[in-house]
Amino acid sequence: DVERGFSINENIISSNRSLLSQLSINSLRTTYDTVKNSNGVYSHNVPIHKELIKAAQSSFSFFNEELSIIKAAEERIRKEKEEKENASKIYQEVLEQEEELLMTQKDLQKQQQEANLIIADGSARLQLAIKKKDSLDIERATILIGGGNNKTSCFLRMMLVPEDRSIIIRHIIETFFIIHGEPKLNMICPLGGDPARRDGPAYDSVSCTDLKRPASGTTV
Repeated sequence: DVERGFSINENIISSNRSLLSQLSINSLRTTYDTVKNSNGVYSHNVPIHKELIKAAQSSFSFFNEELSIIKAAEERIRKEKEEKENASKIYQEVLEQEEELLMTQKDLQKQQQEANLIIADGSARLQLAIKKKDSLDIERATILIGGGNNKTSCFLRMMLVPEDRSIIIRHIIETFFIIHGEPKLNMICPLGGDPARRDGPAYDSVSCTDLKRPASGTTV
């Protein structure tokens, strides 16, 4: 800042002077003083020899090299920041999808419990109707049991997900944990499953709309 107050420096230092070291500034001032004091106003008579040209070329090459290093460092920092932001965005999306799947899982568990109650009620009515030999009650109980079984089959289709896709999702999440050290997500497990287990079928990282139809390649 003090250097900028001198008129000499204003004439010899360019606008990008912040990239120059103190040694470079002193060299410029020495050159300026040498030219100024050589034969008065006849600065064009200053001898230009090979050593001076080589020194100028070397300084220019060194300046370009330093400038390239600075630009490369700035680009590396920019890319690292961009990669971190993208990774955080992906993690947040996975976290939101997992939360949505957990809510869907709880809803399915509730519906399956209701289906089990329907089947149990239908079975009890069927046994009673058989004892009474009441064909109408037998038919009604059979229909009731069939409805519960249909609901259960629907839940099973929604739980069937190709194992390779679930492995990929787990790998993505675990890799993110290793790199960024984020807290672990809640494991998605099938109805009645154990979250601590890592084998068997698991929910895929898909939307609730996709959960309403069987995954491709599954048998119904």
